[in-house]
Amino acid sequence: MIYSDIAAVTGPAGRRDRIAFVGLTLLSTLLQASSVMTLIPVLHALFGAEPTQAWPWVGLLVGQLAATWLADNAAARFGLRVGFGLIDAIETAGPAAIRRLGVDELAGTRAARLRELLATAVPESVTAVVLLGSPLLHALALTPLLALMLLPIAWQLSLVALAGGLAMAGAVAATSRALAAAETAFGDVDDPVLDFAWTRPARRGDQSGPRATAAVVKASRRRSLHLLAWQLPSHLVLSSVLIVVLLVFGAVVSWLYLSGSMSGVTAAAMAVVLFRVVEATGALSLLSAPLASATSMLAQVRALVEAERAEAVVAPVTAPERPCAVTLSQLRFAYPGRTPALDGIDLELPAGSITAVVGGSGSGKSTLLEVLSGLRRQSGGTVLFDGEPALLAERRARTAVAFAEIGRDRVLGKPAGLLLVDDAADPELVAEVGRLRGTRTVVLVTRRPAVLATVDQVVVLDAGRVVETGTFAELWARGGLLADLAQRWEQAENWQL
Repeated sequence: MIYSDIAAVTGPAGRRDRIAFVGLTLLSTLLQASSVMTLIPVLHALFGAEPTQAWPWVGLLVGQLAATWLADNAAARFGLRVGFGLIDAIETAGPAAIRRLGVDELAGTRAARLRELLATAVPESVTAVVLLGSPLLHALALTPLLALMLLPIAWQLSLVALAGGLAMAGAVAATSRALAAAETAFGDVDDPVLDFAWTRPARRGDQSGPRATAAVVKASRRRSLHLLAWQLPSHLVLSSVLIVVLLVFGAVVSWLYLSGSMSGVTAAAMAVVLFRVVEATGALSLLSAPLASATSMLAQVRALVEAERAEAVVAPVTAPERPCAVTLSQLRFAYPGRTPALDGIDLELPAGSITAVVGGSGSGKSTLLEVLSGLRRQSGGTVLFDGEPALLAERRARTAVAFAEIGRDRVLGKPAGLLLVDDAADPELVAEVGRLRGTRTVVLVTRRPAVLATVDQVVVLDAGRVVETGTFAELWARGGLLADLAQRWEQAENWQL
């Protein structure tokens, strides 16, 4: 599970580093297991008739230890690269997830959880790979390898070591699942406190403040106790399995020695083998809690990354692209708990045309530009660029946006087929937009009649709906909402204090 999440997050680009990390870690484990078994001929030679015959075996042991050190160092380097690959993916997907939040969500629980995840996931990514993944692979692989190497010495010990390793691995997997489930069900002990903090300013005049505080503290304490009640039995299961494995292994070694099937020297060497089995299984028990935490963290990171990749990242625009035709069909957008800001908009923006969007305050003008630019995801309806559905990533790549007076020299330099301008009042900007006619599709928000007279079409919004469409001359002659707005704008410009 943890490896599949890492693979999903780092993607094909990190495949070589992942394979090298796992392969070198397993090689190191194989060298460690073989060095343990090399102790048997070393001890036989030392306690035999000619102790000098131990030197070749001692040399082999030193070589194995040196090779283990080299393999561990190489594995750590590749593990760091995998960890930094996780960080790169998080730093790309995290801001994208924040951008997808609505304005009303920025101060809510969802945003708080996202901030907490990003704050912890970046520093824990390298830890999850190097300081957790490497010991986990060592612990899982060492006992089966020792079991295979024990087979020519005593098949009974090989069977006990293999069964014990499988039992410990199963216990760790079950414990990790139980701890992860407990974290999901009872781990968010601060949520009630967070919710209470958001609503506390509104409660200052309420006499129920002390009772509400007591209730919040009681609920958090109850959840903490539930979490502890799940954690303690899990650790007891691991300890119990470990004790059983040790007792059975020791009993089999004693039986083989007393029955004459194993020499005293080999039985003494089995103490070292038993120590390494204890070390491996003990490491598994210690890793269960951090493993559950890392598994939960990586699953959340994977969800973030896959959500970002689902936006179908388009190739970067490297040259000025042709103007794109934009079609909006039943486009809707609603802020949480509010009246829809856009309510069923149908609109055609021909390629290379200049369209002005006008309307009163709160009519949905800026929201329309934010949805077109990919800064907000529509609640319903479709956005087509050149007849094809345009996802958020594609809209952001193919759109240049100038909101208010921010970034307008830069925005005109971006090679994008769709140019969006909010509050087009700067004469120089308006003149520049006019010179772009035919080379880009332009949508601008303005309240200047002189600008409206130069555009190809005017779209009038009211309460999130398109109520009028046509040229400025047509709409002025019609005497509708646009004519009324234009008269009010002219009157406002002539006000004096």
